[in-house]
Amino acid sequence: FVTDTPDFHRRDGERFPVHAHRFTGTPSYFFHVEQAASEFLRRTNTLAADYRFAVFHQPNAKFPKQVAAHLGFKKPQFDPIVFADKIGNPYAASSLLGLAKALTLASVGDRILVSSYGSGAGADCFAVEMRSELNFLPECFDDPCVQHDRDLSYEQFLIMNRQITRGRS
Repeated sequence: FVTDTPDFHRRDGERFPVHAHRFTGTPSYFFHVEQAASEFLRRTNTLAADYRFAVFHQPNAKFPKQVAAHLGFKKPQFDPIVFADKIGNPYAASSLLGLAKALTLASVGDRILVSSYGSGAGADCFAVEMRSELNFLPECFDDPCVQHDRDLSYEQFLIMNRQITRGRS
């Protein structure tokens, strides 16, 4: 589902994206994600209750919860998948990370709805069905919600993000 509504963009050579402010929430994210998911449900003749999990793009933890509830999904269908409040916004990877998380929780026969969002580029929606156990996935998927022993200091964070350099004058 695509329109020409601005959201945010990053110009060539710029490190961080720039928001289109008033266009970011309702006319962009919510409109596109809800339209893509609604149209998918209509075309597949399915309901929210037909899916074990619902994965939505996660620029923050609030947006996917709101869109899921508005589309009729219940908290157990989307809440275990939301991780943006723990790791931040992984941008384009958020829907795929959410799908990976859902796959670690799903059982054979479960259906998972996924709706991504491209910040001005529109939204896509698709579904997957678990047809066999994925025994390898929990071993190779590092759950973003798991607390790790290593915390970064503020200095390490700045160095990692190339805000400062160590050992140079």
